[in-house]
Amino acid sequence: MTANQCKELIDQEILEYNTETDKFVRTIIVGKRRETDPHYNSVVLFMDDNDRVMGRDGDGVIYYDFPWEGSGNEATRYQQRKIPEIIAKEVEDVPITESIEVFIEPIRVLGASTYDAINEYSTAPISGGVQTLGLETDTIEGEAKLTTALAETATIEQSGQRTIGPFDCSGMTGHSCCLMIKHKVRDSDSKGRAIQCYQDYHQSTEKHKALLNARGKKVFIFENHNGKITKDPKVVGGWPQGIASDEPGFHEWIQDGGGLSVGQMKLIHGPDWTPPQEGG
Repeated sequence: MTANQCKELIDQEILEYNTETDKFVRTIIVGKRRETDPHYNSVVLFMDDNDRVMGRDGDGVIYYDFPWEGSGNEATRYQQRKIPEIIAKEVEDVPITESIEVFIEPIRVLGASTYDAINEYSTAPISGGVQTLGLETDTIEGEAKLTTALAETATIEQSGQRTIGPFDCSGMTGHSCCLMIKHKVRDSDSKGRAIQCYQDYHQSTEKHKALLNARGKKVFIFENHNGKITKDPKVVGGWPQGIASDEPGFHEWIQDGGGLSVGQMKLIHGPDWTPPQEGG
C-alpha cells in the first residue's frame, strides 16, 4: 500500500469511528530524507531536554545523510545566512505543551554568517527548526571541543564529491555544534548552498512530546523512497489540557495547524464546503 492510500484509509476511519475531539486527529506522511528535499544541505541536530546535542543514536554524534558535492569555493555570506525555516521556539525552559510555541507558518529569516557568529558580532540564529531560549550551556568537555575546533584554520576543500562528518557534538549545545560544523565545512556545494543546521528534539525527550502536543493528536504514516509504507502508522501527541471540540475557538485553533482532511473541514464548515482552487 502506498502512503497516500494509507492516509486516505485512515482519514476515513477517523471520521467514521472517532468521536468528539478525536474526529480531528490529523494524518501526516513522514518520508525519508532525499537529496531533492528543500533542505538537503542541512544536518539535523537532535537535542535532549537540556538543549544539548544527543544525535540520532544518543551519543552526541551528528551525521550528514548525503555526499557533499563541493564547489571548491567558500560559501558566500548570503549563502551562509540562508538558514532553514524556524518552525517553533521555546518560551519557557520547562518541557510542557505551553513551553513550546509552534508557528502556523514557518518563519524565514536570514541568520548570522559563520564569521559573525564565531566573533559574536551578531545575535541572529545560525540554525533553523526549533529555537531554544539560549540559556543552555556546553559541558566543560563540550566547550573545550568547540574551542579546539574554532582554533583550526578554516580550509576550502577542492571541488568534487566527498563525505563530511560525522561530527562529535557530545556535551555541546545545538548552537555550539552548528558553529563547529559550519567552521569545518566552509565551501558551498555545486548548487550554491552552504551547510546548514536544523534543530529538533530527540524523540525520547519530554520536549519532543510537548512539541507534538502543541498542535494536537496526529497519526504518523511512515513512507520509504518508493512511496510505500515502511512500518505501522503511529499515533503521536495529544490534546492540550482543556481543548475539546465543543469549546469556543476550537475550530479556529485546529485549522491553524493545517493538514485537516476534506471530511474534517466539512465537519467545521458544513457538507457544502469545497477545497479552495489553487491560485484562487
